[in-house]
Amino acid sequence: MSRCIFKFKSNSKSIILVIKLYSNKYPITIKNFLKLCNGNNSNLISFKKSKITRIISPEFIIQCGELKRSRGKLCDFQLVDCKEYEKATRGDNNTKYKSGLLCLVYNEDERIPIESKFEFFIILKDVSKYKDEVQLDKYMIIGELDKGTLSKLIEFCNSIKVNEMDEPIEECYIDRCGEVIRDTTTTTTTTTKEGEINAFEALYGKKK
Repeated sequence: MSRCIFKFKSNSKSIILVIKLYSNKYPITIKNFLKLCNGNNSNLISFKKSKITRIISPEFIIQCGELKRSRGKLCDFQLVDCKEYEKATRGDNNTKYKSGLLCLVYNEDERIPIESKFEFFIILKDVSKYKDEVQLDKYMIIGELDKGTLSKLIEFCNSIKVNEMDEPIEECYIDRCGEVIRDTTTTTTTTTKEGEINAFEALYGKKK
């Protein structure tokens, strides 16, 4: 299972999130998602500095990841693998509505602007009893928050004022992001400690 890290920032607060990605289930889609976390694609486009576009907290989601064009271009690849998308959205699954899940905004509706098809959202509260209203079945779940992070994310979301369209009024964006790389040189075996070390390396680079 791969992991990535995001630092969300507003004018007054910041939070670091570690997210476990379902790379065993959806290897192609996760590989593409990590390209946007790391910025290692031909146009050097990444989620870094992209705005948080919608917050409905604490009862629903935080959404972000709208890409900005570089030299008039977006990515030279499609984020979602079609076969993996079909696999992920097949059937009626209540687990898609649980809190802490990372979902891609992408779906097959051609009316959605191409920039928005790279966005993602995190579910803040279990909404399975409202599944007929929120209808998340056609969204692809690709990961989940590391344990113990959700309450901090909700606290961050609740500190940000939004307008009638649920858009943040103050500046609010992804400050940094990257893939968490396992440190094979350390003898540390506990997941929590490893995660802390690798997370900061993903944000700030490896210290000598």
